[in-house]
Amino acid sequence: MRVDFTSQEFFRNPAAGIERLRACGPVVETRFPIVGKVWITTTYDTTARVLKDSTTFTLRKDGSPAGLRWWMPAFVGALASNMLTVDEPDHTRLRDIVDEAFRRRAVLDMQQHIRAIANDLAEQLFADGSPADLVQRYARILPLLVICELLGLPPSDRPKFMAWANTVARLTSVIGVLRMIQAVLPGMRRQGAGQIVNISSILGFLPAPFMGVYASTKHAVEGLSESLDHEVRGFGIRVVLIEPPYTKTNLDASAAQAEGRIDAYAAQRRRTAAAITQNTNSAPEPRIVAEEVLRSIEGSYRMRRPIGQAALLSWLRRLLPAAMFEPSLRKAFALDPSRKGAVTEPRP
Repeated sequence: MRVDFTSQEFFRNPAAGIERLRACGPVVETRFPIVGKVWITTTYDTTARVLKDSTTFTLRKDGSPAGLRWWMPAFVGALASNMLTVDEPDHTRLRDIVDEAFRRRAVLDMQQHIRAIANDLAEQLFADGSPADLVQRYARILPLLVICELLGLPPSDRPKFMAWANTVARLTSVIGVLRMIQAVLPGMRRQGAGQIVNISSILGFLPAPFMGVYASTKHAVEGLSESLDHEVRGFGIRVVLIEPPYTKTNLDASAAQAEGRIDAYAAQRRRTAAAITQNTNSAPEPRIVAEEVLRSIEGSYRMRRPIGQAALLSWLRRLLPAAMFEPSLRKAFALDPSRKGAVTEPRP
């Protein structure tokens, strides 16, 4: 039974797709994107029986979540290794612990405290003035702070938890790009034309000291986009990469940070963070990204579309030897001068 789980038809009415599967029986063979052939249960009773029968079925294989493929990035396995992929009796034991912390009564008892947390965040937001990023500085932080309260995390451990949550969000953003591509490609192939526009960054082709996790997601988007462009070109589909420079956002505050800070880097990290903050504060508005997206749609095709300063730096990195380019780059990040001859050759 074939159901396209990435099609617009399925997203518009997933219940109809599930009903088609259910009509074929309680257990149906189908295919999932990326994973490939799978067997799925289509009724509650069958699903419950499978989950409870740990003798015949298991959620683990050799200690790791079942279904992982050798070629999948390591972080996919890390995300998949959670309470939902643990067999009985460990699943019930862990669920009971979580239920105790997140039961409805616990949340209701904290109602006044949650309101106080929300008010404190709002006051900080208003005190800093405009412009303000409500998503990054309020909507994303509030639920994380409430979870910290429910789990009883001490204040000293909360920055680690917040950094971990932000790191997961950065990593899954690459998966989000991939899922969106999978959703739109079938329709583009059918019509024999289309253009996929992915937002990368200047940090998709330049290094980013002390922002390696963020830069790695942009490098991943670049590699994915360039590879995909070759795969779909025969169907009349092209892929575009928008590569903006720093823009006036809260990148400096929201970028994932290392969980454990090493004192040896402290002074250098502070200088680099100050340089990044200065660059973002004096950067152009995000509107330039939207304008470039529009130009990429209406104008002639170019795969890579660096904007402003990013265009100059992209050109210079290709033109200049590393020994000439890297000192300027390190100066821009307020990095100490590197040792003589210690340069990194750029990718071809």
